[in-house]
Amino acid sequence: MKDSGKYQCQTSDSSLSDAVQLTVSEELFSTPELRVAGSAKAIEESPLTLQCVTRLNPRKSNSQLQYSFYKSTTTVREPASSPEYQIPEAGLADSGLYFCVVQAVTSSVQKRSPKLDIEVKRVPVSGVTLGVQPRNGQVVAGEGLVLSCSVAAGTGPLAFSWHREGSGLALRTETLRLRRTDYKIPAAMESDAGEYYCAASNSNDPVLSPRVTITVWVPVSPPVLTLSADGFWAAIGDAVEIQCESHRGSAPVVYRFHHEGALLGTRTVSAHGPGSITINLTSESDSGAYSCEADNGVGDGPQRSAPSHLAVLVPVAGANITTDKLDPVLMVGESLNLSCWVQVGTDPVFRWVHDTQELDVASELGLLSPVGNVLYVESVQLGHAGNYQCIASNQLSPQRVFLAPSEILAITVRADMSAQMAASASVTGMIVALLCLVGAILAAVLYIRYRQKTEETFFTAQWRRSVSPAQQELPAQRLPPPAAVGSLELEPEYDNVCPQKQESGDVLYSVISIKKGNRAKPTGTAERDNGHLVTYAVLPSPMIPRDSATRARASEARDEPMSDVYENVPHP
Repeated sequence: MKDSGKYQCQTSDSSLSDAVQLTVSEELFSTPELRVAGSAKAIEESPLTLQCVTRLNPRKSNSQLQYSFYKSTTTVREPASSPEYQIPEAGLADSGLYFCVVQAVTSSVQKRSPKLDIEVKRVPVSGVTLGVQPRNGQVVAGEGLVLSCSVAAGTGPLAFSWHREGSGLALRTETLRLRRTDYKIPAAMESDAGEYYCAASNSNDPVLSPRVTITVWVPVSPPVLTLSADGFWAAIGDAVEIQCESHRGSAPVVYRFHHEGALLGTRTVSAHGPGSITINLTSESDSGAYSCEADNGVGDGPQRSAPSHLAVLVPVAGANITTDKLDPVLMVGESLNLSCWVQVGTDPVFRWVHDTQELDVASELGLLSPVGNVLYVESVQLGHAGNYQCIASNQLSPQRVFLAPSEILAITVRADMSAQMAASASVTGMIVALLCLVGAILAAVLYIRYRQKTEETFFTAQWRRSVSPAQQELPAQRLPPPAAVGSLELEPEYDNVCPQKQESGDVLYSVISIKKGNRAKPTGTAERDNGHLVTYAVLPSPMIPRDSATRARASEARDEPMSDVYENVPHP
């Protein structure tokens, strides 16, 4: 207050200025001070309160003060009676130099506080978590999946992103002024399964959440049943593998195998792939419909495959051949009926063999074509005799053929006795004729040799010369050796020996006597003792056939002269 008075000023070359009266009265309030209420730090997104603090003169307690706040040169609040300025949610833009001004309402006195540098701090992100709905992270394919990313702390706009392990790029990103946000998958698929995490940041390095495993359960599709049997056929003794596989569905999968509704076995597969069992075929009862079902506990329950039918073939065995005759000896003209059957075998096919030759339509035996397991011959002939055998067969494929040959059945065919006798007579006649022919050839050879050695010898014969019965008793004399004959002059004499009845005129045989002579014809038989005899026999007439027609023709021909047939036979 002692500073009250008049004040003047001047320069070095001027006079004094006019006087100014300065009156210093008693102060109403002290110089104000700007403060941040509650904390020395301003936090982003937190309320910020600035206080303008001054001390009022006790003697001037009735004075009214007004407060105004400024940021740099900008008025942030006009004069008001409240010494506080509130920012509900501070942001980074609220940082700067602040001061306040206090003035009395009744006077022009005002005081300004020193400037206060306020820096709004951004809170780093922390406590990032990923929530899943359903809670256990297991969802059935087709159902919705929600992934919620939240932060426990962090100010400012937050950048969220969702990731699946191994996918590389983020599944989704968004920036919000929220501490929690959701990523929704309306219909989960099997490809959505895996490990998920989210990340959050506020202009700092992103903070990752812990990983959460998402399991998408896919219901099994109807399985497919596969049989290892070729063409759905197998033989007794074969091992058949049965596979069952669902091409879609989450593991583990339980496969159950059925035969005609009966459970055969169960297999559990912990990864994608088929389940299988192997069965050994023991009888035809293993034929029938096979099916399987798959179940992984998801969806509408087990799924069943379409049935697959397996036919079990019984290989043929125990082939037998039988005949309708008690005795396998047949006469020509009888019928023959052979049957073939097997003890076991599915759909056997039969073949017939006669003396190692398979019978068919083109058989040289003239047999009827075999019909299945029956071989029938209406009228057997001698050529039908022999060894018969049937061969039963069935097959799974051209590479797997089963054969069952029967035992060999020997069939004997005999000719009729009357026919046999006629045949024997015919054969005997042929043999005699052949012998006579051979004899004639030998006689011709002897004659030629004789002519060569006896140039003077000549041979003539009188046909059908009748002699007395006594001439039939003439003893035969042998010819001399060829050497002796060649050294003599011989003359042959000829006589025909006839039967007792001279009127028949048939010559039985001729007698030739060879002796020395004067080449005159023989006139008698008295001198035959010194000569040599050669006897030529004549075959009897052929036998008259037995049948009546032939006998009739023969009797009609008796009136005609029968020609004589001569054969040469060696003289004993």
